Amino acid sequence: MKHGQGKLIMKIKRMIFLVFIVTNLVACSSEIDCFTADSVELVKTIETEGSDYSIYLRVSGFHEKAALYELYKGKPTFDVCGRSNILAISEDAVDPSEGVVSRLVIDGNLALRAVHIEGNVQEIDLKYVPVEVKLLTR
Repeated sequence: MKHGQGKLIMKIKRMIFLVFIVTNLVACSSEIDCFTADSVELVKTIETEGSDYSIYLRVSGFHEKAALYELYKGKPTFDVCGRSNILAISEDAVDPSEGVVSRLVIDGNLALRAVHIEGNVQEIDLKYVPVEVKLLTR
């Protein structure tokens, strides 16, 4: 084997080693892989009967956006993909086929409901719709 061939083989071995190391580092990365991260925004916090509740607006989808209101007991934290560390206790979707959202209602069983009225244009930003809390029975 010639001296030049030995250097070439060593370079190839180093390149393979570097590719192996980089591949393993990327595979073991702690980053969360999500195709499209949901947008999650706080709508309102409510304190009632000694408990705190939070309402969030989640907007998901890449091209066709879908909106959903979520009710949590306490205040969740969200990762980079928009996933929360606790489960929502109630949720309700914004359905444009039912009209526009006029208000949110939390009933006595902690069920969250988006109230739709006739209309085609959502004049009140979904983050700022009024929230009505009925007497809680829990």
